[in-house]
Amino acid sequence: PEAIEVLKQKYALKQKNPTFVSLPNEQVLSDLHLVSQGKITYAALLLCGKEESLQTFLPQSRIVLEYRKSESLIPYNNRMEYLKPFYLMIELLWHDINLRNDKIDVSEGSYIFNIPSFNEEVIREAINNAVAHRDYRRTSETFVLQYPNKLVVKNMGGFPLGVSKENLLRIQSTPRNRLLADVLSKTGIVERSGQGVDKIFRNMLSEGKDGPDYSFSDEFRVELH
Repeated sequence: PEAIEVLKQKYALKQKNPTFVSLPNEQVLSDLHLVSQGKITYAALLLCGKEESLQTFLPQSRIVLEYRKSESLIPYNNRMEYLKPFYLMIELLWHDINLRNDKIDVSEGSYIFNIPSFNEEVIREAINNAVAHRDYRRTSETFVLQYPNKLVVKNMGGFPLGVSKENLLRIQSTPRNRLLADVLSKTGIVERSGQGVDKIFRNMLSEGKDGPDYSFSDEFRVELH
């Protein structure tokens, strides 16, 4: 499957192990503990599983992208749903977000810079974190709400144990989905030590934008603006 090939390429690049791409798929899944006692894990299904298997066993892994031309609008102008293995889904999702990624002017001193509304690294990090850390026992999908100059990621399950919106930048949490987070880290997708939120802050502030806002989050959901 294509998603496993992408996993192998990203692992080989991140771990500086080019021979990894030539390993049999079964060995790759075993080496990364994505197979347990001969059975496919939920992490393997999320990362590399077929769409029909995701629909059967993990329909809540679907990500919904809704675009509205104004925050005051209730009906959406466009809606897309993604139920694909993560390594393929993230590319499609960023592509569709980037289709409506207008440029904005940001001033720094006497200079004016023309930059995209949505920084690719920031958006990918936000979505990667949502996939890695959400509570898959909850049946609701993850929502990405896009406006011309704003993007919101809504995720069910609240913050992982020990994390709150107050200590988000200071604490290293225990991953809710340890195997999933581990493989995503080994393939260079997420930061293992919880530095992903730091990266989002740094990128946004370096571009002269306001930092991310988690104030709408509570014990039942994480909402990133």
